[in-house]
Amino acid sequence: MKHNRNPLAKAINYALGAGMIASLAMTAAPVAAQDDDEEAADLDRVQVTGSRIQRADVEGALPVTVIDREAIELSGETSIADLLRNTTFNSFGSFRPQSGSSAQSHGGISLRGLGGNRTLVLIDGRRFPKNPFIGTGQDLNAIPLGAVERIEILSDGASAVYGSDAIGGVINIITRKDYEGAQISYTYSNPEREGGKQRAGHAMLGIQSDRGRMLAVASKNSRGIIFANQRPWSESTVANPFSQARNLSPYGNNWVLLDGPNAGQVQSPAGACESLSPNLYRLTDDTFWGGEGCFYDYTTESADEASIENQSLHVTGDYMINDDWRVYTRLENTRTFSFGRYAPLPDYAVLDADSPANPYDYPAVLYHRFQALGPRDNTVESNVHSGLLGFEGRVGGVDLDFGVNYSRYKGYDVGRNYGMRSNMQAFLDNGSYDPTNPFGASEDTLNGMRVTIARESEFEIKEFYGSAGMDIAEIGGGWIQAVVGAEYREETFFDQYDSLSEAGLVGGSAGNSSSGDRDVSALYTEWLFPLMDNLELTGAVRYDDYSDYGDDISPKIALRYQPTDSITLRASYAEGYAAPDLTLINAKRAFSAEFVRDFVRCEQLGVSPNNCPEIQTDAFSIGNGDLDSENSKGYAAGIAFQATEWLSGSVDFYQIEIDNLIRTIGAQELINLEVEGRAFPEGLGVYRDASGGIDEIIYGPANEGDLETSGVDVNLRASFDFGDAGMLRSNLQVGYIDKWEIYSELDDNIPSPETVGTLGTPQFRANLDNTYSIGDFRFAWNLHHTDSTSEQVLLNEAGTARIEQGHVSSWTRHDVTATWFTPWNSELSLIVRNVADRNPPLSPFFSRSYAYNYSDGWGRIPYIRYTQNF
Repeated sequence: MKHNRNPLAKAINYALGAGMIASLAMTAAPVAAQDDDEEAADLDRVQVTGSRIQRADVEGALPVTVIDREAIELSGETSIADLLRNTTFNSFGSFRPQSGSSAQSHGGISLRGLGGNRTLVLIDGRRFPKNPFIGTGQDLNAIPLGAVERIEILSDGASAVYGSDAIGGVINIITRKDYEGAQISYTYSNPEREGGKQRAGHAMLGIQSDRGRMLAVASKNSRGIIFANQRPWSESTVANPFSQARNLSPYGNNWVLLDGPNAGQVQSPAGACESLSPNLYRLTDDTFWGGEGCFYDYTTESADEASIENQSLHVTGDYMINDDWRVYTRLENTRTFSFGRYAPLPDYAVLDADSPANPYDYPAVLYHRFQALGPRDNTVESNVHSGLLGFEGRVGGVDLDFGVNYSRYKGYDVGRNYGMRSNMQAFLDNGSYDPTNPFGASEDTLNGMRVTIARESEFEIKEFYGSAGMDIAEIGGGWIQAVVGAEYREETFFDQYDSLSEAGLVGGSAGNSSSGDRDVSALYTEWLFPLMDNLELTGAVRYDDYSDYGDDISPKIALRYQPTDSITLRASYAEGYAAPDLTLINAKRAFSAEFVRDFVRCEQLGVSPNNCPEIQTDAFSIGNGDLDSENSKGYAAGIAFQATEWLSGSVDFYQIEIDNLIRTIGAQELINLEVEGRAFPEGLGVYRDASGGIDEIIYGPANEGDLETSGVDVNLRASFDFGDAGMLRSNLQVGYIDKWEIYSELDDNIPSPETVGTLGTPQFRANLDNTYSIGDFRFAWNLHHTDSTSEQVLLNEAGTARIEQGHVSSWTRHDVTATWFTPWNSELSLIVRNVADRNPPLSPFFSRSYAYNYSDGWGRIPYIRYTQNF
C-alpha cells in the first residue's frame, strides 16, 4: 500500500475551517491498492489536537473545536486572551490584566472552571512556558494574535498524550505557515468610555518555492489603562450602591487603642480625616471595632485594568531535504509591557503613648494611608524567547518526527513609591512625619521613606522529543496504526525580589523570592484499531517521571462509531494528572493584606454571621515542599450529526473527577475551620492577640480534597446558500455545567455547597455567531451570553445552613462587523464591540464591583481595520 503524506499539504485548509466543522460525520475515503507507477490519490493524513495519530478523517473520537483565521478576524478581538476568554469552555471566566496584582500583565484561560494550572497551552503542539510571576498558568498575552492561523480547543482530558496540566483540556495555538505574498494590517479603536484605547497591527511576508517556505510576522497590539474612577460602579464609594463600603480600606487614618477604657476601638481625631483628603471618609462603626474611624477610598487613585502592549516577531519555515525528509523551524521573540497603578501605600505602626504621632494618652496601632508618597506605580516587562527545530521524515514504513524545543519567559517588575518601614517608624516617632498633617512633611522626609522595589522572574523549558508512527497490520476496518515516542524536558524557575522586600522591610509590597528546577522524562504510545469500516478504537498511555516528587501513568481509551454517514458516536475514558507547580513547592513566606470576615471575633462581640463585616488583616502565604500531583478521571460521550444539508451539530457530555486536589487553604477558610472547631492543616493557622483580634494568618497550598464537575457542550451549525443573494452561516455553541463541587477532608468529605449558579460561577454560557457574505461584502453579528447567578451565600442565624440570596444579572454582548473586499486586494472592516453599550454584571460582592473574570467594563468600542495584501 502506498501512503501519501505530503508534509506541505494544505490538508486542514480546511476541513476544520469555517463551514466544515459542521461536517462532523466525515469518513475517510477508501484507499485502494495501486501499482508503483500510479499516482497516489489518497487523502492527506493530518494530525489534530488530542492525538498523535495521523489520519485522513477529520472528525475523530475526541471533541475538538477550531477557531480559524476568519473567525479570529470577525471576532474583533486584538489578543488571544480576549478571544479565548469569550469561549463557552472558559466556564467561569479567567484571569486578565488587572492593576493591583503581581501578575498585572497576565492573561489566562480556565477550561471547565478548573483553573489555568489544569489547562494546557501548546504552540504548534509543543508546551508553552508558564508565567513566572504566578508560576501556575501560561500567559496568553505573551502570544501574538497576528501570528495565529487557527486555535484548536480540545475539551477533553489529554494527559495520555501531552502529560501534566491537561485535565481540563488543551489549547493548541497553530501559527501561520502557509502564506505567499505580503500583508499589512492595522486596527484602531476609540472607546466611547474613558480609558482602554486599543491599537493593533501586523506586517507579514511569506515566501515559497517548490521545496520550502518561510513566513515572518511582526505584530504589535496595545490597550490603555482603565482607572477605577472612570467607571460609575467603582467611583464615589460611600454613595455608590454597587460597592457599598467594600472599596473603603481601614488603612485611612485610624488609631486603634491598645489600653484604656476605649481599648480595641477605632479613633480618629478631628481634623485628621476628610479635611486632609477628599479620598478619606469619617464613618461610625457600631458592629465591629466600635468608635469613629477614618477610611480611605482606594478606587479614587487605583486602576482597575493595567495597560498592556505586546510587540512580537514570529518566523516559521520548512524545507524539503528530499522526497522523504523535511526540516522545520519556528522562532519567536515577544515583549510585553504593562503599567499598573495601585493606591498609595497602606501600612501600620505601633505607637507609644508619648509618640508625637499619637494624639491619645494610650499606646495605639496606627493604620495609615501614606498619600503624600504618591500612588504606587508598577511597570512590568516580559520577554518570551522560543525556538523550535525539528525533522520529519520516513524510513521504510516508519514516520519519524524528532527535534528540540526551547522557550524562556523572563519578566521584570519595578515598583515606585513604596515605603521603607524602618524609616517610616522612625519619622513617626521623632515627629518628622505627622499623620494628622501628612502633606506637611518635607520632601527630604518623604524621600527618606520612599523606596523603589524590583523583581526578576524566569521560567525556562528545554525539551527534546521524538516519535515514530507506523502501520502495524490490516484488520477488518483498515490498518492498525501506532505511535511510540519519548520526551525529555528540563524546567527551571526563579522569582527574585529585591533584598529589602525579601527582608520584609518594605511597606505596601507583598511577595518573596522562590526558585526551583526539575527534569521530566516521558514515554508514550498511542494505537488506532479500525475494528470495522465504521468502528474504531484508540488507546494511549503515557509514563512521566519527575525528578522532584515521583511519577505518573496516564492511560486513555476512546471509541468512535459511525452507524450511518450522517451520525458519529464517540466516547472516551481518560486518567490524567497535574504536577505540583514549582512556585507552590518552593515559595517562601510572603506578606499580603487579606480581606476576611472574622466570625470568631464577631461571635465574641455578639454580632450575627450575616452582619459580620469584612476587614483587612495581615496574612502570610507559604509554600509546601511535600505536595504531590493531582490525579483525575475523565468520562466523555457524544454524538455528532449531519441532520440535513444545511444543519449539523454535536452534543458532548463530560464528567471529571480530581482527587488529591492541590488548592490554597485561604485566610477565610482557615477562619471558617476555627469557627467549626476543626484542626488547621499542618503549618497553617490563625493567630490572635490578647483581645481576640487577628494578629496574623498563615495560609498556603496543600493536597486537600476532591473535585467533581460535569456538564454538556452543544454545537449547532447552519449554512444557507441563497445563490446570487449570498450565503448565511450560523454557529451556536453552548456550554452548560451541571455540577461543580469540592469534597473537603477538612469538612468530613461533605460536598461543598453547590458552586454552580452562585457569585462568579454562571451555570451556562452561549455564543451565537452569524456571518452573511454577498459579493465583495461580509457581515457578521456575534452574540455572547453568560447566565445570571445568585449574589450572596449567607449562614442562617444558627450558622448551620447556607442560604442563597440576591441576583446578579446575566450578561449579553452583541458585536457586529462589516467588511468590504476592495478591488485593490485589500479589506476594510468596521467593527462595533458591545453595540448596546451593556454594563457588566454588577454586585458589591465582586472584588471590583463587577464580574471581572467573565465580563468587562469597556462599554461600546468602535473599531476600524484596514488590511492590504500584496
